[in-house]
Amino acid sequence: MNEELRRELLDLKQEDLRVRAILERNGRLYRGYDPEMEAVHKRNAARLRRIIAEYGWPTQALVGDDGAEAAWVIAQHDIGEPEFQRECLKWLEEASARAAVPPWQPAYLVDRIRMFEGWPQLYGTQMAPGASGDIEVWPIAGRDTLNGRRRSVGLPAFEERKTAPVPPRSPDEQRADRAGMDAWARTVGWRQRILHLTMEEEWTTARRQDAYRPPSVDREGFIHCSEPHQVVEVANRLFRGRQDLVLLHVDITKLMAPSRYENLEGGTQLYPHIYGPLNVDAVIKATPFRPGPSGDFDHDALAAVY
Repeated sequence: MNEELRRELLDLKQEDLRVRAILERNGRLYRGYDPEMEAVHKRNAARLRRIIAEYGWPTQALVGDDGAEAAWVIAQHDIGEPEFQRECLKWLEEASARAAVPPWQPAYLVDRIRMFEGWPQLYGTQMAPGASGDIEVWPIAGRDTLNGRRRSVGLPAFEERKTAPVPPRSPDEQRADRAGMDAWARTVGWRQRILHLTMEEEWTTARRQDAYRPPSVDREGFIHCSEPHQVVEVANRLFRGRQDLVLLHVDITKLMAPSRYENLEGGTQLYPHIYGPLNVDAVIKATPFRPGPSGDFDHDALAAVY
């Protein structure tokens, strides 16, 4: 075991916890991503990058159980750098597959990445301000098999989990927190995949013409889209029972037409709109999106097309 490296990782984790405790005491911790906390996370992540480059992922054999957990904490907390978290997930999954770190570590990171991307989580480890204003468990795919998945990675049953207390906030404050979280996630690059619901026939025509131009472009000037966490509600409101839907996964960085987030009906939740035709090469993939037997769409259907 590399005792010097273990001690360094523990010191990095301790600095994270020290700053977190200060921000919690003065009330800044739960008011968005505090710049002081972000600076600590980025410094720690920069050092973890160098460690990985030299040693590979810090495993239990290399830095002990507590050192490996400290490395996971650093990765889990560096939420402002999406690509680094995704890289860390690959390292953790590989290390977990050979029993070099416990499987709950990549499970937590899977959930965190999916939450910030807007997709349903798998293990039920993440909470966030909900649209109603309350702190809620982020939507979970496959609730009927959740505890089996949790047991498979060494987590207790969902009903037995422990959650950290969160200071009370008014509904308006929590709705603002959620809006702030979504805006921040877009700014740092978590929400680069937006979704659009269309019919199979319309998508087939678009591929032949190399551009997708639904009637809404001429009628309203834009194409209606959703972020992943919005699409189930939209599908149930507009397309309940439809069996011919296709979900277009659009990379906003490849759009030729301008896009912006807005709510033209006066609501607080913002939706992405594409102001012009959708160039086909911006579509990462197109997946069938089917309702359940009752005609409703749900988070299981959404998670299945991740």
